Amino acid sequence: MKIYLDLVLILNFVYDLLLLMCVDVTLKRFTKFYRLIISALAGALSLIILFLPFNKYVLFLFKVLVSLFMIIIAFGYKNIKYFFTNIWNIYSIHISYIKWCTRLDFIWNCISSSDIRNCIKCSKFRKI
Repeated sequence: MKIYLDLVLILNFVYDLLLLMCVDVTLKRFTKFYRLIISALAGALSLIILFLPFNKYVLFLFKVLVSLFMIIIAFGYKNIKYFFTNIWNIYSIHISYIKWCTRLDFIWNCISSSDIRNCIKCSKFRKI
């Protein structure tokens, strides 16, 4: 299986940028756009470390630290409440995005499959 690193970096950059823009709009931070771009670029470049042979706990800790660093780059640090509000919103937007993508993928697979009855049975258990 081939992995095109340039496409992975571009997709991660776009996703990080959209995530930061959602937090900016949601919290009405009115951050300068170049700060969001620099922050998303730092997040995208941190993806390179995932291809190195590290422990999964080290990688998780690294990604959390990079996300904190991204928040400081994008929105700055004014006080602890401001900082934790940014953290809370970036992770809640990220989790809700994943939840809706999973639901849309399940619905799309049900529509494209030929066995609709099986999808109806599964949807009762998945609570869509």
